[in-house]
Amino acid sequence: DNNPEFSQKVYQIRLNEDAAVGSSVVTVLAIDRDVNSVVTYQISSGNTRNRFAITSQSGGGRITLALPLDYKLERQYILTVTASDGTRFDTVQVLINVTDANTHRPVFQSSHYTVNINEDKPVGTTVVIIS
Repeated sequence: DNNPEFSQKVYQIRLNEDAAVGSSVVTVLAIDRDVNSVVTYQISSGNTRNRFAITSQSGGGRITLALPLDYKLERQYILTVTASDGTRFDTVQVLINVTDANTHRPVFQSSHYTVNINEDKPVGTTVVIIS
């Protein structure tokens, strides 16, 4: 009886915080050399606020986004995924780095600014500073 073995020991992914719920994040793969073995996958730790889901699909474990991300709450998730053939198992780490979507556009304090400047000012003179 053989253990299922992941094809790599660590998966590293960057995911934008505005990724759509249901979108695919990554598919992990564990190979079991036993004949007729069925490998199932589960997220065994690190799934803070249940943001991710995993389904067994085409022999791999497809991780999808289950709930919206928020860069300000969580910037990284370190998931431990377990692959099991029913008796034996292997684990892998999936590092998901969340990137900021810049969801807050800059806003001017006024919609109109008036500036007076003398015509003899040299090129390069600061005319106005808006913050």
